[in-house]
Amino acid sequence: MVELGAKEFDLVVVGAGIIGLTTAFAYQQKYPKRFVAVIEKNTVGSGATQYTAALDLPLARTTHHRDLMGRNALFFNTLSDVLPTEEFQSRLEVYVVSKTDLNNIEKLIYPSAESITGAELEKLRAGFPFISIPNDAHVARAQSRVFKHNALLNFYTASLLNMGARILEGFEACHIFSDSIGLVLAGQGHGTTLRAKSVAVCTGPWMTNQLVAPALLSESVKKLRIKKVVSFLIQHETIATAGLPVFYFQDLDAFYLPMTESTGLISIRSQIWDVDPEGPPKVSDEDYAVLEVSLSTIFSNSFRISVIDTRVFCDAYSGGPPFVEFSPLDKRLCFIGGGSGSGVRLAGGLADTYLSNV
Repeated sequence: MVELGAKEFDLVVVGAGIIGLTTAFAYQQKYPKRFVAVIEKNTVGSGATQYTAALDLPLARTTHHRDLMGRNALFFNTLSDVLPTEEFQSRLEVYVVSKTDLNNIEKLIYPSAESITGAELEKLRAGFPFISIPNDAHVARAQSRVFKHNALLNFYTASLLNMGARILEGFEACHIFSDSIGLVLAGQGHGTTLRAKSVAVCTGPWMTNQLVAPALLSESVKKLRIKKVVSFLIQHETIATAGLPVFYFQDLDAFYLPMTESTGLISIRSQIWDVDPEGPPKVSDEDYAVLEVSLSTIFSNSFRISVIDTRVFCDAYSGGPPFVEFSPLDKRLCFIGGGSGSGVRLAGGLADTYLSNV
């Protein structure tokens, strides 16, 4: 075993995406005298994190989701004490448009929503004439934010290194097992194995890989499915972006996020499951068909739009809420994930949950 500043690490985090780095940062900040290592088979932020829109849609479908979002808000409020808020997030309004009953929409939005009706709804239509809001739709307004995830990753990386943690890029963990002393991570890269008192696996869609023996997996990891995620960068007529909100169309499960005065990102629903994360899928004819329906539903017919780029990747979906679960056979081994595309907006809540249980 190659010595890396500690004979045994107190915590090794597997995966240097937004969830892994947030977990490592929160742990090292709480326990500054402990030895922490983050291992990543590629480079920091090179997994699903690099493709995220980092949009914090205020949607919470379960009580557990609401708890995570509340924890996440507290985490980032605390983070703003050491990193100016404007450095890692921008606040904006989001309008949820749906033909579902308005009471159901308001229950879905966290922490609160304001119904838009009557003259105010007509004012909204007049203010954003290029957005098509059906006459029979219900609209609710809430607060949202877009995280600057690259700034967050850079901050976490610099902070961890300054606190004495190790970040090992190019270290691919091949197997995790336990012995009489602790947990052992055997890997490729750096020509080493690592010993750890605790291990947190935060590998997103790669969590289903054969990293540990099946008996060590938690129940949610066993149920994980890997889903294709598709979004399009579109170019359109010039619009004033100052104060321009996000529009989320619930019935389509699609959102429009303005990027510049003439570009925006639209995310669409995909139903392609059990994707291989090592060979992410390409945009299909079905995706373009869904995009066409989404564009014709979200935007007015006179609004000229063209696709200039695509983002296709995959993420882990648990079939339930995101999880922080310990191995049934070894409580030193924890699995954190199942963000279902929400890793950036829930990372602080997941890290806080982990710290509450170690």
